[in-house]
Amino acid sequence: REVIDLDQRRTQRMNSTSRRVNSWIITITIILAAEVFVADMVFPLGLAVWLPYAVLVLISLWAPHRRYTLVVAAACTVLIMLGFFVVPPGFVGITPSTSLYNRSLGVLLIWVTALLCLQRKRREETQQALYRLSAQLKRSLNLEEVFPVFGAAVKAYLPYDRI
Repeated sequence: REVIDLDQRRTQRMNSTSRRVNSWIITITIILAAEVFVADMVFPLGLAVWLPYAVLVLISLWAPHRRYTLVVAAACTVLIMLGFFVVPPGFVGITPSTSLYNRSLGVLLIWVTALLCLQRKRREETQQALYRLSAQLKRSLNLEEVFPVFGAAVKAYLPYDRI
């Protein structure tokens, strides 16, 4: 009973901390995305001002959910493409098709970064799940607590002194 209460309290504390961290990450991401977009609008076509969008995707590593990384990557993609239509004409010799190619490379960079972030998050989630399972197994000497069906079957067929 005490272990369950402690776990519930720990989970509640982690959820409130997670919400606070998540709100800060969202705020920082929005502010930085706006700054990069404004810089993209100020500079002419042909400059890779969209490069810092990859940093925004990396910032999403601190968010607790994998979905956030996908949302940030999609938003950065939209901002990169929107910048193509809003930005003033570029340098002499830089055609719009060259700028579009440049921005396509930016979109590729964003999504490769997002995929790498998702892989890392998946690995961290797996490690945390294994850690929780290991901790639960260490705490529990009673098979019924960890594996209720298995524990009941063992209890029914074998006396405890033979386990």
